[in-house]
Amino acid sequence: MQTPGDPRQTYLPRMEWHPAGKELMVQWLPRQQNVIRVYGCDVENGRARVVHEESDSAYIDVREDFRWADGGRSYFWTSDRGGWRQAFLQPWSKGEAVTMTPAGRDVMSVLFVEVDSGRMWLSGSSGNATQQYLYGSTSATSGIQRLTPADQPGWHDYQISSDGSLAIHTYSRFDEPPVIDLVRLPAHERVRVLVDNAELRARYSALARGTNEFFQVRIPADGNTTPREPGSAQPQPAAVTLDGWVMYPPDFDARRRWPVVFHVYGEPWSQTVKDTWFLGHHLFHRWLTQLGYVVMSVDARGTPAPKGRDWRKALYQKIGVTSSQDWNAAVQALCAQQGWIDRSRLSIWGWSGGGAMTLNLLFRCPDLFAAGMAVAPVTDIALYDTIYQERYCGIPQEVPDVYVRCSPITFAKDLRAPLLLVHGTGDDNVHFQHSERLFDELVARGKRFEYLAYPNRTHAIAEGRNTRAHLYDSLQDFVVRRVAPGPR
Repeated sequence: MQTPGDPRQTYLPRMEWHPAGKELMVQWLPRQQNVIRVYGCDVENGRARVVHEESDSAYIDVREDFRWADGGRSYFWTSDRGGWRQAFLQPWSKGEAVTMTPAGRDVMSVLFVEVDSGRMWLSGSSGNATQQYLYGSTSATSGIQRLTPADQPGWHDYQISSDGSLAIHTYSRFDEPPVIDLVRLPAHERVRVLVDNAELRARYSALARGTNEFFQVRIPADGNTTPREPGSAQPQPAAVTLDGWVMYPPDFDARRRWPVVFHVYGEPWSQTVKDTWFLGHHLFHRWLTQLGYVVMSVDARGTPAPKGRDWRKALYQKIGVTSSQDWNAAVQALCAQQGWIDRSRLSIWGWSGGGAMTLNLLFRCPDLFAAGMAVAPVTDIALYDTIYQERYCGIPQEVPDVYVRCSPITFAKDLRAPLLLVHGTGDDNVHFQHSERLFDELVARGKRFEYLAYPNRTHAIAEGRNTRAHLYDSLQDFVVRRVAPGPR
């Protein structure tokens, strides 16, 4: 196929046959990942014609929700080009695109499309970015309606059958293990329960638990210089609102002062603030509350929350920069608002990108936290995966200064708080070299820290007997030694 450009400097990330069998649909991006083209490639002579092209001043995502429609005369496509992730029906040859979902709210994912009948099932938010529901249209004129029952707030995932009539539905909440059932669409009628997790629910209910809350905190938007699209429908805000959650100890008393352990991720790959059950870290955090800590998390700008294009792309060439500013402002605001927070006993921990954010906050805001724990951290972004890092930061040879200012290792000289650094030596995602390089920098700067290496473990640090239990035990041991638990 005669797609343009040096193949060493371009990506062909997705392709599939056109229903007529005479062309191959190819998605094409340059190495900068700021343009996406859909090519129709002739299967007989290899010629490639441009079917569709769009660009972004930051970066543009590969489309995972591509669907053929009307026998291949058009295709289903989602785009941020209007400032929100909307669904469009794009012509394969000639004609105008048809907008299928309104602006002002993001489509989170497209699960099923049948254009001829007008049926479309998609996941989205009700305006609360911590929750996810199923929405759909049952005909070309019905409009988008919520299909998930209104009496089930929380997080809903769906696997849709090929004809769109059935779905495997997984429903959970922050402190409620999932129930998996089979439902009939669009009525969302339960056919049968597949997994009720009754035993897990009973065991978890027996634990000593405090209450949980979701909250929002407003912070200034100063310092954010995210590239904006011309004519963007989203004006630059003077302040932004961050979502967060808090888990309280069983004996929490707001009249006393409590230590807080913050959990952070803070990159475009994932949210931490979702109203859904997340088994591993959730139980670790519940344990910390039993020991006498309040546990909190916040989603800063740049996390993949359904808050519009400008929110999600706020970290372009500012990974570790904007998110550190947001976290610093959020923690300061929370301390001012909540009299029970003991400002002298704040700690933070994270894994992978969250490990990098832990380092960023310890190094860039050295007086904010009393201790931090970084697991498998990205310490120098020039060492990380090219397609990921270049998407969010640019090509290193073109913007070397971006790679310097976005890497926590650049600021390691300013470490003041106790640090626990954890890494698996067999990590094939965030390579062990990241921690080795930081180790050398901290030693050269005369900075003391604690270091735990798990031999031949990968990024999950889960291989081998008792490994994950040992890891969580080591984390709690460090925080208890460095930041005293319990109220004062």
